Amino acid sequence: MSQLDFDTLRKANEARLPLFKNKHGNLAHSKSDGSDWSPAQWLQAVVGELGEYANFRKKYERGDITKEEFSVEAEKELADVIIYLDLLAKQLGIDLGQAVTDKFNEVSRRVGVDVWLAQQLFIDGPLSIGLREGPADELQAALDRMVKVVTTAVELRREKENADPTALGEQDRSDSGEWAVATDDTARFQGRLPARSR
Repeated sequence: MSQLDFDTLRKANEARLPLFKNKHGNLAHSKSDGSDWSPAQWLQAVVGELGEYANFRKKYERGDITKEEFSVEAEKELADVIIYLDLLAKQLGIDLGQAVTDKFNEVSRRVGVDVWLAQQLFIDGPLSIGLREGPADELQAALDRMVKVVTTAVELRREKENADPTALGEQDRSDSGEWAVATDDTARFQGRLPARSR
């Protein structure tokens, strides 16, 4: 699964929006933040992309295109839905990542399922501490994990300049050259340490 998050998508949408051109090569928006379109117009864009997905699904169901052809097009159209949905949320002042987290956890509580989306804290990098609503002892355990992660993060930041990556514990490296230090299953700190040579 991709590691894309809503914050990254929002920043990319905000950067591209003032540069976006229509098929005639003209800027698509007269206002760089997209506010020249009303929320209703951004909703039309979302629904339009859902309609394009539905059209490809119809063609697949009646045998006009193969499953493989449908999968390629479905991926593109559903991606467009998410992109436009974020732009709509932006116009409404909604943090889509937080809204999804809150709603998912609200439904989990309502239906009695112990599956939660973790909250995120940021200390010069993402820090997932597994905080969620629940019994007091579970929240205390989450806070204890947070203290453990923050302590580990601070120690690693202090050692950063002369760090030996093999001596820092259980680690992995992303393609971007960031090290992730896993402290337990529900908490992770991603610090910016020198990339290891392969």
